[in-house]
Amino acid sequence: MMAREVHPSDFERTEAYFLKRFFGYVIDLAIMMIISIFVFLIAGFDLSAALTWIMVIALTGILLVLFKTATEWIKKESPGKFLIGLRVEPLEEDLTLPAAFLRNITGAIPLLLPLMDMAIGFAGSEDNRQKITDSISKTIVVENIPIVARELPHRPVQMEPKERPEPFRLGFDSGYAKGNCPRCGAPYRVLPPGDERFNGLWNHRCTWCNYMIQEGV
Repeated sequence: MMAREVHPSDFERTEAYFLKRFFGYVIDLAIMMIISIFVFLIAGFDLSAALTWIMVIALTGILLVLFKTATEWIKKESPGKFLIGLRVEPLEEDLTLPAAFLRNITGAIPLLLPLMDMAIGFAGSEDNRQKITDSISKTIVVENIPIVARELPHRPVQMEPKERPEPFRLGFDSGYAKGNCPRCGAPYRVLPPGDERFNGLWNHRCTWCNYMIQEGV
């Protein structure tokens, strides 16, 4: 089996691409932060303490890395990407678990490292849609752009005239033919000159009903 080879330029993009990336990330981050806050509330931590918020941010980063790694490995899209219309595409092979983990590892420190990852990739990657971790893991985030069917110009259908078949010739004068009388259906044969076998015809007439069987009919 040949290895899959896809170039970043194979994927179309819109002017809203980076705005979609930002909001997709914010949605994922918000989901994980809400979960982290809920965990610390259940555990009885004081949310007014600075240390609690440091732990909330740390747990959010860990959950973000694990959650996005799992969802992108399974479905090529996290909830944020799904809602915004983005997906992760591998450039050389199917998206592997290590590749999904590598491209999300910078999410361990929310906002700061992902922004640095994106900025370095924008300046140094083959395609500025790739973070530096995308370049290393051979992945790219692309938009789900619907394919719009183009309406083809109407062209009248030209019908080619059918060729008229040549009329069937009985061959009274030459050759051999056979058929059935149009009136009574009795079979007849046209025999070569000198052949005295019974042929069902007498002077071009059916021997049973005397119907004239004309040549070319």
